Amino acid sequence: MALLSGSMAIDAAAAVDEIALALVQMDTTGRSDLLLGDAGLALFYTYLADRQPDAAHEITGARFLERAAAASDPAPNLQSALGVAWAISHLSDAVDEGEPDATAALLADRLPSWLGPHDLLNGLAGVGAYALARLPHPDAARCLAGVVDALADRAMTTDQGITWWTEPAWLEPAWRARYPDGCYDLGVAHGVPGVIGVLAGALKAGVAAERARALLAGAVAWLLAQRLPDDERSCFPSWSAPGSAPVPARTAWCYGDPGIAAVLLAAARAAAEPSWQREAIAVALAAARRAPEATGVVDAGLCHGAVGLGHLYQRLHAATGEPALGAAAVDWIARALAMRRPGEGVAGFVAHGVRAGRDAGLLTGAAGVGLALLAALGDDEPAWDAILLMS
Repeated sequence: MALLSGSMAIDAAAAVDEIALALVQMDTTGRSDLLLGDAGLALFYTYLADRQPDAAHEITGARFLERAAAASDPAPNLQSALGVAWAISHLSDAVDEGEPDATAALLADRLPSWLGPHDLLNGLAGVGAYALARLPHPDAARCLAGVVDALADRAMTTDQGITWWTEPAWLEPAWRARYPDGCYDLGVAHGVPGVIGVLAGALKAGVAAERARALLAGAVAWLLAQRLPDDERSCFPSWSAPGSAPVPARTAWCYGDPGIAAVLLAAARAAAEPSWQREAIAVALAAARRAPEATGVVDAGLCHGAVGLGHLYQRLHAATGEPALGAAAVDWIARALAMRRPGEGVAGFVAHGVRAGRDAGLLTGAAGVGLALLAALGDDEPAWDAILLMS
């Protein structure tokens, strides 16, 4: 059953149409990648064509994808060639186990000497997310097993559980200044929760299951030990480090309680751990009750904006049946639609911190807004959000 109905559904459908028109008029983002570039636009137009069968949408999606494939940066992370490879795979036919998966095989060969970060957007967890999408291909299974092994090699065992340290070189400059020796990162996008989501996927798929289960149990224990006192403005911090007070998080997917709730729920289901599920639902409900002015939301985008919260609460509601999460989903999508400024940004959606607010991409821009609105208007599985560990 569709989340939206009545006049709100009409408004959301009109916004999707305006996004589609605006993006095709822009012609290109100037980037090739999935999260901020043309591959993300290809994803939007292909899903739009499924809901509104139209050869023009299919052609536009194919054009964006072809352009992204031709220009993608070769770096093996979701913000470059790996994200484009995921989009090509996702938008193509079912996995052919008889044909080699050159990307998964190459990554599997590189993993034993991996020197990069462990996170979702730039590191090992992103490689794992690609491999999960390509299962049951044997190259993908080998790659995913290699990710689990690499995560195990880099894991830190503490008195609170298992975790992963973020080196200062992997931090944004502002946070590197605050944490010159590095820190523990608690965002789905760049930290331990993203690792938990991929380990849950490996356990569910039965790939390196014994090792994945042990890592997952330790990582969830560590994560839950980071929970802040009830009087803080979030359940979990964004970052923490020895000798430094934890930083309460905004309410978002990238950093914050809704994203953590989603991966924790996935871990609970994969490991059949009802106590983790209770924690996940409690965190999601606490976030859903939070006053809008306390969330840090200032724009509509998927990563840390209003439509991203709407989409996460919709997914959590579908998984748990909690009425409050469904109500929060509708409320945040309504807020996203109310943020539109005709004539500004992209189709009226203005991205905070971006020159002229003109962000067309999936993660923080109009394509992501459009995909989330399409998910709220239909009753089909929005499988595109698997790459962000939302499903």
